[in-house]
Amino acid sequence: MKNTKREAIKFPTTQFEMTKMLGQIPPQTLNLKANERFLLMQLSMYFDSDFVCYPSLKRLARDTGWSVTTVSANVKRLVASGIIEKHSSTSDKGGHLVNVYRLNRKLFAELTGLQVNEPEQLLSPADSNVNGNEVDRLYAMFIANKPMTKPQLEFLMDGKGGSLSTIENMQLKNMIASLQAEVGYENVASDENFMR
Repeated sequence: MKNTKREAIKFPTTQFEMTKMLGQIPPQTLNLKANERFLLMQLSMYFDSDFVCYPSLKRLARDTGWSVTTVSANVKRLVASGIIEKHSSTSDKGGHLVNVYRLNRKLFAELTGLQVNEPEQLLSPADSNVNGNEVDRLYAMFIANKPMTKPQLEFLMDGKGGSLSTIENMQLKNMIASLQAEVGYENVASDENFMR
């Protein structure tokens, strides 16, 4: 007699595990079309440990081989499905800085039937507070002296605004200038790769 009880699959804890899992899950399981699932896999390759990423539409177009218009249309469908939350940040002058994409872990777990070790794995900040939480996370990275990209540093400067000390402001500006001056930075992590 076969064991019909399905073995519990654990929720991925790393970007690699998530990308691998997305490649194995049929699009219908996530209520997505094949193109939308493919784009979700591309986004997952940029996920950090909180399943958040910042790739630009141009970067995603290069990754997928699609036009920016096609990427944009599929991003809209992914966001409409609820599986991805998208939040845009703006500069003090109102200009667009970066799109922040976050996996809706709770919905992903519900659709796939995944089990989590800790309930905290499914926690996502409320929509109204995503940028605030992201700024706090980046500030913690900055204080811990962890490597950061230029868009992350700019996002932090914009988000923290006047609450940064003069020394912190100066350090952030120096870090941004240093990244801009690095040989090959333009090819590896330019603004075009991360911003719209």
